[in-house]
Amino acid sequence: MRKIAACIGVFLVALALFGREDEKPSAPYSAPQPAVVSPEQSPQAVASDQPGATTQPSIQAAPAETMYVTGSGVAFRAGPGTANSILDRFDKGREVMRVNMSADWSQVRDQLTQRTGWIATRFLSKSQPAREAPRQTKSQQPPQQQPRSVPAISDATIVQRIIAQSIERYSGSCPCPYSRDRRGRQCGKRSAYSKPGGYAPVCFAEDVSRDMIAAFRQQ
Repeated sequence: MRKIAACIGVFLVALALFGREDEKPSAPYSAPQPAVVSPEQSPQAVASDQPGATTQPSIQAAPAETMYVTGSGVAFRAGPGTANSILDRFDKGREVMRVNMSADWSQVRDQLTQRTGWIATRFLSKSQPAREAPRQTKSQQPPQQQPRSVPAISDATIVQRIIAQSIERYSGSCPCPYSRDRRGRQCGKRSAYSKPGGYAPVCFAEDVSRDMIAAFRQQ
């Protein structure tokens, strides 16, 4: 009986000791502290070190100089790259002021609107390109003048003009037999045409030769 009682006592003592160890207070919980990143390990630098990461092109300050657009409808963008939005489009000869450069792009200030944006450098030139003359549509083209055709004058009309000019050259009042003098009398044989010698006016159609008609046409 004494052995049994001793065993029971030892068991109770061991149970008491193990129970106290389980009741020991645990260490207080502490939140994890954020890692301190040095300037050399900034998010941009870390991202650039990762494979497949894209980096922004570096902007280099350029001396301000006047440039001219060399293309038609050239995009004026919000940033250096085709992924940036288009602010406007410029035609050939547009004057801009370049202020910065980034790879194949130039940051410019439009001289007309004073806005700042980016244009691909290949569309800029230091010399002003020659402006193209605007194309005229069919409605704007001046009508072509058709050559005027001179109506042909008949031989009969030329004969009458030759007779009239010949009579006008005579200074007297009776150039032809059918003419009338200053008193209104018909000249008849008193006319210069009827008198031999002196001025002989052309009074009748039969007096006009073919050579006279040809010479009149050449006048």
